[in-house]
Amino acid sequence: MQGKLFTQDFLREGIQETNAWQRLDPDELARFRARIAAIFDVFPADSQANEAVTETEIIFPVLEALGWASLPQQTASGKGRQDVPDVLLFVDAATKRAALAERQDEQRYRRGVAIVECKRWQRPLDRGDRTDPLDANAPSNQMLRYLSRAEVASERAIQWGLLTNGRYWRLYFQGARSRSEEFLELDLARLAGMTGLPADLLDPADPDAAHFLVVFYLLFGPAGFVPQPEDPENRAFLAIALAETRRWEARVSQDLGALVFERLFPRLVAAMAQHDPAASALHSADYLDAVRREALILLYRLLFVLYAEDRNLLPVH
Repeated sequence: MQGKLFTQDFLREGIQETNAWQRLDPDELARFRARIAAIFDVFPADSQANEAVTETEIIFPVLEALGWASLPQQTASGKGRQDVPDVLLFVDAATKRAALAERQDEQRYRRGVAIVECKRWQRPLDRGDRTDPLDANAPSNQMLRYLSRAEVASERAIQWGLLTNGRYWRLYFQGARSRSEEFLELDLARLAGMTGLPADLLDPADPDAAHFLVVFYLLFGPAGFVPQPEDPENRAFLAIALAETRRWEARVSQDLGALVFERLFPRLVAAMAQHDPAASALHSADYLDAVRREALILLYRLLFVLYAEDRNLLPVH
């Protein structure tokens, strides 16, 4: 799981407290799990499939299993074909039929709720590919550009975009504070139990795969994009989830601050003074003040490294 759109605490715990989660039909979820497992079971993990094959064998079947109605290759601009996401998503078949009644592609975006950009199997999503002159740019940058154009074409109806290479599925939000960082990425192939995937020491198999497959169903499927009946503001579940994740983020930040500065920092200062071989038996006020400053420097450096690791900023490769 990557990205900063939702906190891990919310996705692991808070989401289970929502009405949308508790309303889920167990039989429907069982059918979804079986369908997703079947899709990845017959596809070789070491495939060199191009974009078209990945769409046919993985992406479109997953979208169908989620319950989406869709139209491919709808131009989001009236001037040429510069802004053409691979798929335009509708919450149901009736909305899709209404969109088809529109004369121009651009007008159909007003009835959609999200766009999808597809890439070949396991193609890196954050860097360009100079070996492919038709798709040389970074897919993540391409998605952000398409999402901005779709927002205009849809008169702000479309705020969400899905980017996928078949294995990794990302959810982008146009209104995010930092769109390039605040996405949600799930390894759907691993969640589905696909065999033959290379071991990843930095992203090991999640023991809660069954849980996160439900998260995927709820956040990437049409159920997350429609207004919730019990919500007084008539918000879609994704909007509710964003608000809830901010609440969980504030709570975790408060708890972490208390842990670091009320428990960890005093113990760190005491340990440094206790194990300093050059210190005298009786510590002067100047010495204790120096230890406090050095402990604070050490603490902030550790926090910086942990923050950089969490944001995937360290040169791990």
